[in-house]
Amino acid sequence: MQTTTYNLRFIARITLEAATPLAIGSGRKSILTDATINRDANGLPFIPGTTLAGLIRHAIGEETAKPLMGFIGKKQGKGNEYELEGSRLIITEAKLLDCYGKAVDGLVNVDGYEDQAKRAFLNGFKYAPIRQHAKINHYGVTEDGGKFDEEVVPKGARFCFEMELMACSEHPEMAAKEEENFKKCLNTLMAEGFRVGGKSRNGFGKIKVVDDSCLYRKLDLSKAEDLEWYLNKSASLAETWVGNGRFEWDKPKTSRYVRYELKLKPRDFLFFGSGFGDEDVDHTYIKERFITWDAPDKGRWEAAKTSLVVPASSVKGALSHRTAYHYNKLHKRFADGLSAKEMEKLVGKNNEAVIALFGSEGNNKQEGKEDDGKRRGHVLFADIVCRKAPQTTAKVFNHVKIDRFTGGGIDGALFDEEALFAKEESGVKLEILLDKDERITSDPRIIEAFEAALTDVCKGMLPLGGGVNKGYGMFEGKLLKDGEPI
Repeated sequence: MQTTTYNLRFIARITLEAATPLAIGSGRKSILTDATINRDANGLPFIPGTTLAGLIRHAIGEETAKPLMGFIGKKQGKGNEYELEGSRLIITEAKLLDCYGKAVDGLVNVDGYEDQAKRAFLNGFKYAPIRQHAKINHYGVTEDGGKFDEEVVPKGARFCFEMELMACSEHPEMAAKEEENFKKCLNTLMAEGFRVGGKSRNGFGKIKVVDDSCLYRKLDLSKAEDLEWYLNKSASLAETWVGNGRFEWDKPKTSRYVRYELKLKPRDFLFFGSGFGDEDVDHTYIKERFITWDAPDKGRWEAAKTSLVVPASSVKGALSHRTAYHYNKLHKRFADGLSAKEMEKLVGKNNEAVIALFGSEGNNKQEGKEDDGKRRGHVLFADIVCRKAPQTTAKVFNHVKIDRFTGGGIDGALFDEEALFAKEESGVKLEILLDKDERITSDPRIIEAFEAALTDVCKGMLPLGGGVNKGYGMFEGKLLKDGEPI
């Protein structure tokens, strides 16, 4: 039996930065939240290698992935016999970087670091941001069981991981093809629409590659110099490479997405509720810590009180309902000619345009039907988490419910809320990617309805966030489609 000697190694070390919060779920809950993030033995967030492997495999396609990442399947015409092949592509966990850009790998005592800046930076991850969610139906109220929260990895967190491919140099043409496929795996990380973790359709998971951080080596282990380098290389991501080379990225020239950009300016007040109060007010807007890397290789936490957060889930919900409205309008479906039961089939999650664009949670599988109705959304959003403008200030509004008979306040109906006066805010730039899926492109009215909903936001006709019936969340601005104004 002939054996193959895999004497070639293609190795890369990549640094990723969370461009939005990441939902790297652990599948568990805690006393503080319904869903916690993955943490390693040091209590720090990390990205599992299986997560990265699955995303890369999906991105490069099965034809390329099978010879690299292995497969299992039945042999044709061989009864119950299976053919198996293991993976030659090795992907490590992505470990968190400290404030100096060095991976925290291995068992460490975070509180034992003498460097105060490093200790404070890593201790900031002990209590990750918690996002509140409420599922709103087409009546504008929360559905039963639709209130939950989850822990997220903050925006700006950086992670480091390595990829290694074993190959054979016996056939030079095949070896060159293997290296080309390995570089293809790396370049998928730069692709528009590449997301990491859960809730990628709700604004989480956008990442960016720190361009100049990717190290790359091609090794021939039949050569003494390369073999010595490979044997001396540490498995720890905290150790630096010696004699490394830089990887030249080949960014994809085409995209499978239509890119919309909304450049918005608030007319006055914004209120994206945190779901909590504090010692001063009953309801506060979202204040979320995040990380910036302004200085070279030096990360620092931004204070929550200086942040501006626009959750994409709020934007998605508003656009979903307004898209259904415009789609029904284009089909001349009006409420005065329909019964309540007929209307129920045309609004909210039952609307055809909503299902095509934003997906569907499905329905109970009925007997005789193979399709359960579950669909993944084809619209990608990205949360906005940034430093607010100096002129953007908090304003507390006091409210009281008046008794119509006595003219006095009703017991227990006095409350206040904190909103942001953001008239001078220019950092609200919403990026939306629309997949060129056949279900969407086959019906031009779906795109027309969606773009009409986006236009409504720019005209101030579709407010975003909470308290919209009090005048909050009005925007004005312009809409770009693949860089061109529409």
